[in-house]
Amino acid sequence: MTKVINMNARGTLMLPKAMRQRLGLKVGCQVIAEETARGVLIRPCVALPVKSYADKRPAKFEDTNVQTFRRHFPKKER
Repeated sequence: MTKVINMNARGTLMLPKAMRQRLGLKVGCQVIAEETARGVLIRPCVALPVKSYADKRPAKFEDTNVQTFRRHFPKKER
């Protein structure tokens, strides 16, 4: 579907109702506006919550990364 839409003085664009319904966009939904060589691409997006880790968790991840590196690249090959 291609539609011509107007931008208001605040820079707000209103997507046609049929387009919003087809894309599943509801009040409060987020979209991504990406500048491309052909213009602006607007597409739906999903925001996921970020889990916060205690101070010990990053240290555990780092230790696991070091062990994995050593397993794949033994000292004689480094």
